[in-house]
Amino acid sequence: MSWVVVVSERRNDALTTRSAVDYQSPPHDEFGARALVELLSGGTPPDGPGPWRRAIAGGQRTIELRSVTD
Repeated sequence: MSWVVVVSERRNDALTTRSAVDYQSPPHDEFGARALVELLSGGTPPDGPGPWRRAIAGGQRTIELRSVTD
């Protein structure tokens, strides 16, 4: 089984010039996918099953870990 990390960033246009971002990683093994989630969530392992939300400059980042069949 492989895993992908899905990221969605929403930003307040009045606070930043960067637009919203939606991203899906290539498939990883579970260890690699969880390492990417940890990196995107600020370097600490997130609690619970997700999705996880983190404040970013001018908005919010949502991170999801999804299983995919090979």
